[in-house]
Amino acid sequence: MRELELKCLDLCLDQLPPSERDIVTQYHGLQGRDKIEIRRRLAEGVGGMNALRIRMCRIRMELRTCVVECAKRSVN
Repeated sequence: MRELELKCLDLCLDQLPPSERDIVTQYHGLQGRDKIEIRRRLAEGVGGMNALRIRMCRIRMELRTCVVECAKRSVN
């Protein structure tokens, strides 16, 4: 099941607009000091840290819904 979810996640990421896909991959792509710096830069681009968190929450909800639907279609 995990493989199916990862495949669906890849498909769902491909369906996102490029700007949202870039935010997600940058937001989750690094660790440590680099992660802090990239999130700071992303926040500047969207209007602040709170705006970034809200945007990420919305994108995650959209991805979660897409992955669940994709997995259901693949199982049936």
